Amino acid sequence: MRVTGFKGARGQAEFIMHVVENAPAIEVVTVDTAQRLTDAWDPDEVKPELNSDALDMVRGPLLDRLPVGAKLLLS
Repeated sequence: MRVTGFKGARGQAEFIMHVVENAPAIEVVTVDTAQRLTDAWDPDEVKPELNSDALDMVRGPLLDRLPVGAKLLLS
């Protein structure tokens, strides 16, 4: 599962937790705080920044809920 544009809103976090708790076969969860509505081909465009507060909010709870062997990628 890949979530992009994660800002740390309560509803976003609850949704991710619900999916992880109810998907025992999940292998990888990627939580990305960057908005992906940018033009990757434009070198002058401002690059999205990492929102570490939002990632810190879900890191521990997700690690507690992930099935054994599943990977958590935070960016």
